[in-house]
Amino acid sequence: MKNEKGAQSLEWLGLAALLILVLGLISQAVSKQESSIGDLIGKIIKKISEMVGE
Repeated sequence: MKNEKGAQSLEWLGLAALLILVLGLISQAVSKQESSIGDLIGKIIKKISEMVGE
């Protein structure tokens, strides 16, 4: 278990990539000036699920 630093670094890198993805989706949706927060959240969830492939 001496080599956990590499796996931990990959986990943090994955979390950072996910955070950047979510922030990018939010900024893209806000820049289009959606009419309501519900529509914004729905579109974010839709885009994430399309990227994940569900």
